[in-house]
This record gives sequence, C-alpha cells and structure tokens, in this order.
Amino acid sequence: MANLIGGTVTEIGADRINTFTSSGTLTVLDGGLVHILAVGAGGGGGILGGGGGGSGEVVDTYVILSPGTYTVTIGAGGAAAPSASGSVGANGSKGGNTTVGVIITAEGGGAGRGFNQAAATNGFSGGGGSSSSTTSAGTTGGAGTTGYPGGIGVYDSPFLVG
Repeated sequence: MANLIGGTVTEIGADRINTFTSSGTLTVLDGGLVHILAVGAGGGGGILGGGGGGSGEVVDTYVILSPGTYTVTIGAGGAAAPSASGSVGANGSKGGNTTVGVIITAEGGGAGRGFNQAAATNGFSGGGGSSSSTTSAGTTGGAGTTGYPGGIGVYDSPFLVG
C-alpha cells in the first residue's frame, strides 16, 4: 500500500482514504498500488424548456503510483443557463473534468440545450435536448463521448385548441 499525503484523511481499520472535495496536491511518499475513485462534474441545464445537463464520468480503478507529487483537479459543475431576459433559450455549460495528474481523467457531463438552440454540448454523457417552437419532436441531445447521448426534447404547446 502506498503512503499518501493530501486531501482529508480518514482511516478505517487498515485502510487510509484521502478525499479531495476541492483541487489540491497528492504527495506519494512510497509508491505502490492505489485505488482511485474520480467523478467528473455534471453539466448545467438549459433554460426555457431546456434539457438537463448530462452526468459526469465515474472512474473507479487501481493504479500504481510512483513517489512524487500529483495535481488533483476537481471539476466544477456546469453552470445553468442564465435567466436574464436577454438570454432566453441559452444553453447551460459543460461540467468540468476531474483529474489526478495525467494518469486519471473523469470527463464532465455535457450541457443541456436551451429552447430553440442549435446544439447541446457533448461530454461524458450528452446534455439533454430542448423543446423547439419549430418542430413537434423537439431537438436532440449532445452525443456522449463514452457515455450515453442526451435525450430528445419534446415540444408541447401550452395552448389548448377547441
């Protein structure tokens, strides 16, 4: 087992857990096998009938780390679309990647598409599609790079006919 410094340390029996909830540095004093669980941030949702953001990637793996210092970057959640009057139908933003050095990358989720927007963004899982005033089917979500694509939005007129 490797000897590690960094993050919040919790000991459970013989196991030592280094938890990072914000970016920081992981120092490996004695190299060895390390269990890493990294989660990419979720994407932000679109506005005005917009799609939801896609989920971030989860990487759960064992790696052998050599002694040294590794930068840990915790991805920020994607921002939701702004609600100001000048941004009707805006897309959300992609979730940030979580990385451990250059060894592990958990990709952030795609952003949700805003009302009548041309494209949702791609991410580990694609952002959701939105409703559209021009088609009854709505718009498609972003493609997932290795996860699933975002769902298709549905247009539903708020006006009753009759």
